[in-house]
Amino acid sequence: MQEEMKKALLLKMNESFVEMGSFQQEKLKYESWFSTSTPLKNKIEKSDSFQNVFLVTKLAQTIMQKSLGVSPAFLVTNGFENWLDMNIPVSEDFFTVHVSKPKSPISKDYIFAINERTQADGQILKQVDLDELDFLASKLMLNNIQNVAIGFLHSKTNPENEKIVGNFLKERGFHVYCSHECAHTDLDKNFVDSEKQRWWVAVLNAYIQPTWSEEMTLLENTLSEVANDKVNLKVANNNGLFDSWSTVFPLETIFAQEYLTLNYFKNQLPSKSKILGLYLGIEKFQLFEVFQEGHQMWRSELGPVAIRQPYFLDLFIQPTSIVEEGFWNNPYLSQKTSGYEPGPMCFGKSVKPTFLDSLYLEGHLQKVPEINAQLVEKSMKRISDTFFTYSKNSFSAELILKLGIQGIVSEVNKYPNNIVYCVGPLAPVLLPLFKNVASQKQFRIKDTDNCVLEELWLEVQR
Repeated sequence: MQEEMKKALLLKMNESFVEMGSFQQEKLKYESWFSTSTPLKNKIEKSDSFQNVFLVTKLAQTIMQKSLGVSPAFLVTNGFENWLDMNIPVSEDFFTVHVSKPKSPISKDYIFAINERTQADGQILKQVDLDELDFLASKLMLNNIQNVAIGFLHSKTNPENEKIVGNFLKERGFHVYCSHECAHTDLDKNFVDSEKQRWWVAVLNAYIQPTWSEEMTLLENTLSEVANDKVNLKVANNNGLFDSWSTVFPLETIFAQEYLTLNYFKNQLPSKSKILGLYLGIEKFQLFEVFQEGHQMWRSELGPVAIRQPYFLDLFIQPTSIVEEGFWNNPYLSQKTSGYEPGPMCFGKSVKPTFLDSLYLEGHLQKVPEINAQLVEKSMKRISDTFFTYSKNSFSAELILKLGIQGIVSEVNKYPNNIVYCVGPLAPVLLPLFKNVASQKQFRIKDTDNCVLEELWLEVQR
């Protein structure tokens, strides 16, 4: 092994859970922990000296989900100022008179119409007026706006007007995101025909970037402090490649973990089209169509976005799916999740039980080392009492666990694939439970807790 490779540090950082691959006494070792229990700095101090850090992160997704970004300015073709907001889909999957929509990341006060027009064939009917741009730049500075997204009609065919405006603002110190630059316009024609899909990419990158830059700078400084030198921090992107965190579009990292998991399945499993991959992580349960070719479009809560997404599915049942009390006083697993803030009741925080709590009461969760260290023993009675108040049935934890297992197996049964390989920290615990459910699927285990980092290390060596 080259000496340069031994100076690498591998990190997978999700919302609450961290996995690390580091060289300790010249041997690559993997470990994982909850970020709230032990600071990253304390862990990496045990590593050998490192210079290059390769990171897989869900930071961009967390910023969107928790609305932690900063509203950018959005410059759009005159007459289309409200087009994105009008087309945000409703949140409810069923008919209701009380319709709700996700909050738009753009403030209506920061949407500016630009007098320009490009035809569908790329012919420019109206050039951009530079005097208008000069006045606009002054307004942006007055409102202390640093990030600007630009979305003009038909700029995929001819981006000249976007380029003129983008260059004008960049010269004045603004961070500019043009839709023709950051959207995946090289995919299927139906994927990017809609202007909205392309514009959302520019808007979301501009929205995420300030918080992204702040958090990544903090991480880079922490790593450099431990290494006693400036580290080279690279982020895995959706193409399985690595970019400097300061130059990559944040949205380009949003499915890096899923692509690495998918590649792990492809590289480790027999090349048979009837194989499914089931990732059973501490934060996510995901199902992968391992040998499905191509990509699908990312369908965010704001609507379709022109970003590549591998063929995978976030299962309905998740580790922190909340147990709710039904109309007939029967407990059920809802689509809502608690995450790890506050987390499951067995961590001593929340007041609502989750799927993990049913595993805990049935004695399964204690077998997972990463979780066992976080369990609060006195929470067991609280969880039991809560289940009892839901159904007046002392066996309700067992019932919830069965419902959860049946729910996961039912989703897997929708696919024609016969063999399902399970990986992840919860795979050894859940696999025996899957086999107790009537199914034609053959559930098998691939014994690894760190499939993403193992695949990341292979990519680094390549």
